[in-house]
Amino acid sequence: MLTEIVLQSFGQTHVGAVRKINEDSLLEYPEQNIWVVADGMGGHEAGDVASQILVETINTYINENAYRGITVDVLKQAILTANEKIIAYSHSQLAGKTAGSTVVLLWIDRNTAHWLWAGDSRGYCFYHQDLKQITRDHSHVNELIDQGVLSAEDAEKHPMGNVITRAIGVVEDIEIDHVTHPIIEGEMLLLCSDGLTGELSDASIAQQLQQHSVINAGSSLMHAALGKGAKDNVTLILVSVARQNQLNSAENDDLTVPLFS
Repeated sequence: MLTEIVLQSFGQTHVGAVRKINEDSLLEYPEQNIWVVADGMGGHEAGDVASQILVETINTYINENAYRGITVDVLKQAILTANEKIIAYSHSQLAGKTAGSTVVLLWIDRNTAHWLWAGDSRGYCFYHQDLKQITRDHSHVNELIDQGVLSAEDAEKHPMGNVITRAIGVVEDIEIDHVTHPIIEGEMLLLCSDGLTGELSDASIAQQLQQHSVINAGSSLMHAALGKGAKDNVTLILVSVARQNQLNSAENDDLTVPLFS
């Protein structure tokens, strides 16, 4: 059992180097150990509004249930309610045109990490120099991989790599995937939009995460994505699992933090 464990998070979003509007949204709720990244659907109307509705709805559910107790069912219902709200917004404000958003949510309950997601925003675990993708993209290329039509290597360069098969606000009957794993002292958990993974390979992400603190690691990730051209909006949240004495030591390295718009 983990004792004297402290969770420290660092979140950041950037419009990128090409887009004029940031359709990504993020939510950090450390009091309840909940973090969310939402990516408004590019190429659709009001993707920025969809992602904002999503995180605001989740935030409202957390506030309303903070004293009664957060559960996976509560968090799933928050996402499902956001799905209904986005669909209603599309009908009332967009003449039925689609507005949607991906979502990846991390909730740490005691010593267990719960991941909920829909779409291709991802969750990763970084531990002892090893980066592991926890979530699985709801995408066209993953369906081709499952069918044996496409290899994982070829999928990375597939022209339909950005086509997702599931998102919040698109259809009324939406399924939210959920996986769990025990948290481990010394690991970092990463939530990110595809603006990050579209620019950086898993090997590059792992390289940037080899920092002494969560702030330095998160800043390095953002710098790396922007340095690659950041054709899409880039959003990330890092959560570190550390002992208090390790956290105090790491904080000494965080005297200067780059500021992004």
